[in-house]
Amino acid sequence: GRGQQQFEEAPFTKEGKAKFDANKPGYGPRATDAQRNDPLTKCEPEGLVRNLNTEIAAPHATMEIVQTPAKMLQFFEYHHDWRAVWTDGRKLPSLDDVDPKWNGYSVGRWDGNTFIVNSMGVDGRSWLDKFGYPHSEELRLEERYRRLDADTLELTMTITDPVMYTKPWVSDRKTFKLNRAK
Repeated sequence: GRGQQQFEEAPFTKEGKAKFDANKPGYGPRATDAQRNDPLTKCEPEGLVRNLNTEIAAPHATMEIVQTPAKMLQFFEYHHDWRAVWTDGRKLPSLDDVDPKWNGYSVGRWDGNTFIVNSMGVDGRSWLDKFGYPHSEELRLEERYRRLDADTLELTMTITDPVMYTKPWVSDRKTFKLNRAK
């Protein structure tokens, strides 16, 4: 209809499409007031990818980044959540060696002026966004951060989850603006 936004279908597997169809979000083109099953309605954390998407979409939300010699910490103000990205040279462990957590396990490294973060071990109960896109515990996330200027940080995410999607799924470029409030 006129004025309705068009959405490109995700590259779902059969299982991914079934899980997506079973998710009942309170936002977006599939929003429903009845029988919503958004994990947030059960007071569960947003999870890694949704944290990143919320900080971009919510104008009142902020993200703080703190760097130390061994790790980078991200604090997501919206739900007072945080994650550690290890930068001490360690590799990602095997999925068999970690217990899935809401924000998973992340390692980061610099490639020129791009900070690359690879994550895995993300609890499969979270959604990728507020629209109900699912992921499994086999999710692999690659984030690429690049500073465009003194006030602008660019992020591109690649989601690889062979249980839910038939191919890697690359996000659009997202930008964060520096908050210079004193």
